[in-house]
Amino acid sequence: MVDSSGREYGRQAFAPGFIFSRQGWVEIHRLLAIVMVGLVLVHLYLHWDWIADMTRRILGGRDKLR
Repeated sequence: MVDSSGREYGRQAFAPGFIFSRQGWVEIHRLLAIVMVGLVLVHLYLHWDWIADMTRRILGGRDKLR
């Protein structure tokens, strides 16, 4: 859309197509989201003992969580 001064606004005002197409940006976003979820899962796996110990401590030292 164009306003009375000739400037664009709305969805197409910023179209970063100079590097990748819109579909290219969608694919990059999807790939980075999958990588991020993977990194979070690895982080949780590596720190699981600490998470379990803190949970036990907060819940009153119950040993049934392990």
